[in-house]
Amino acid sequence: TAMRDIAGDVSLNPASLYNYFSGKQGLYEAVLERGLRPIIELLDSLACGGFAPENLDGETDRLISSLAHRPHLARLLLHESLAGGEGLRRLSSRWLRPLYARALATVQEGGASSPWREDELPLLLMAFHHLILGHFALASMQQEVFDEDPLSEASMERQCRFMRRVVHLLVHGEVAPVPVQGRPVERTIFEKQRGA
Repeated sequence: TAMRDIAGDVSLNPASLYNYFSGKQGLYEAVLERGLRPIIELLDSLACGGFAPENLDGETDRLISSLAHRPHLARLLLHESLAGGEGLRRLSSRWLRPLYARALATVQEGGASSPWREDELPLLLMAFHHLILGHFALASMQQEVFDEDPLSEASMERQCRFMRRVVHLLVHGEVAPVPVQGRPVERTIFEKQRGA
């Protein structure tokens, strides 16, 4: 895609676009930064708030909500991973290595109750990466297989509840209990927005 096509899609003069970005790579990196910045901020928030269940639940919901508002971010990351090469090296050195270093430090700091060995922590982070981003990166396949929109409000609520349980398993080695009928459970961020 040429810069003039991109400019045309957003009703800009191509010269105007070059006032902000040096070229397609600059624009692409700005898109990635805009998508990855909230994830880094969430990790910082988690590091400050600790690994109490309510912190984990809230931050998990915020991460999923952030990705739900930018579902193409997961696809861009998957594309770079599959393509390899210079783009992946730039993405990795600028964003992924620092992001994973921060995530690893966060998990290590909260790891007193963690059932994972030190050498398993990178695998743990990659498993989380696959689960959380895979929902968005592979949404079209999921829709074809299960005949439901994985980005619908109901699917996102279910994904939040599921990922809360997964995060408890990954961090504490035990699955958060399934809510029992009649017992209050913390609503997901999507349920709160809807007023449910």
